[in-house]
Amino acid sequence: MCKQVFLINSEDHNDKEQVNLNIAATTGIVASGIGFSQFEELCSAMDIPVFSSKYYSKLEDEVFEKWKKTASVSMEAAAQMEKDIAIAEGRTKNSIPELESERTVSDILEKTTMKEAVFSLAESWNQLNANLINKSWLPLWPQLNVEKHTDDDFEPEDEVPLAFFVNRGFSEAAINDFLLGNDDLNETEPLTDDEIIRQVTQECDGESEEISHVEPVASVSNSSAVSALNTCLEWADQVDIPLPEKMLLRKLRDKAFYLSLNTSRQTKILDFFKKV
Repeated sequence: MCKQVFLINSEDHNDKEQVNLNIAATTGIVASGIGFSQFEELCSAMDIPVFSSKYYSKLEDEVFEKWKKTASVSMEAAAQMEKDIAIAEGRTKNSIPELESERTVSDILEKTTMKEAVFSLAESWNQLNANLINKSWLPLWPQLNVEKHTDDDFEPEDEVPLAFFVNRGFSEAAINDFLLGNDDLNETEPLTDDEIIRQVTQECDGESEEISHVEPVASVSNSSAVSALNTCLEWADQVDIPLPEKMLLRKLRDKAFYLSLNTSRQTKILDFFKKV
């Protein structure tokens, strides 16, 4: 190894960084935990010159220092995000955001209303699988374990839900005429090849014009969505919205909350390297 500069690409192909090759090697040694001696044996087997152990110790200190700074920045960003979420959800005490880490289980239970408990129970029930419920009943009710008779000639594609045939916008008379093959329904004339090509071309041109005039949509942050959905839930309680619709609002609010947690800044591997 030597003090040469190696061009490395990050996950963003437009972002190119020049990184010291020895720093990159030291970072890999520390991350993998193989130690300098094993790294030295590996370089010897590949006939690659290796730097001294003293120089490795110096580079190792630089890597650890960079990791500490990166971890500090990441923790600070996570704390700020948690603070913003607490403010958006109205979790404040004396105008100071109340963070999740500062709340105990007793505090959470004291502030949990019966309505929130019922909503959480309903959401948990909706996420249960029917097979899991059946398996839970088997120890208590062994008679449920009845053998299922299957038809070898049955195709899953043949099992069409009944709802598929309901509310399709057709009257019963129109369906009967179609099934009986009434010729009066065939009022369209066959198109020639030129007419088909002309019609498809016009449709494609229309779609291209619509796509070209699409205006950019302003992005909405996840924390703003959480705050807006909390307002919607308060409004739903005031005007007595049906419970299924309230459940939908709560589900959207929870999804926006989890998305806000998952969109925290991800550390790139290049953050551990010194730019030269």
